[in-house]
Amino acid sequence: MPRGLSRRSSGSRAYRRGYLFELLVRDELAGMGLVVYRVARSSGRPRSPQAAYPPVDLIAFLPDGRALFVECKLQEPSRAALTRMREAARALPGFYFVVTRGNLESFLEEVRGLVASVSNKNATGAGQAG
Repeated sequence: MPRGLSRRSSGSRAYRRGYLFELLVRDELAGMGLVVYRVARSSGRPRSPQAAYPPVDLIAFLPDGRALFVECKLQEPSRAALTRMREAARALPGFYFVVTRGNLESFLEEVRGLVASVSNKNATGAGQAG
């Protein structure tokens, strides 16, 4: 069992469920051919007062190098929390997504569209070169 997943406390059960959801999202993104990194122990709390970035659980890279910053939540965050996260995400150099069980399929469709658009640009660009 991975470190931090003891069976002793109910907090561990919630952590485990969230961790398993992150792994599901990670595996779906990797299955699309993206390079995906899990940000370990992303509590959503900035390490310093100057840090204005939103919480991020996964960072994935499209084939063209653009980044997807993904926050995984088992439940839909409140409007206020979602607004705070999106405002902070403006500082990130890429796409920011808050993924829940409820919007997982639409998120994956959107990412598939991004991957397809990159693939189409690469195929078109390769055909015009030379």
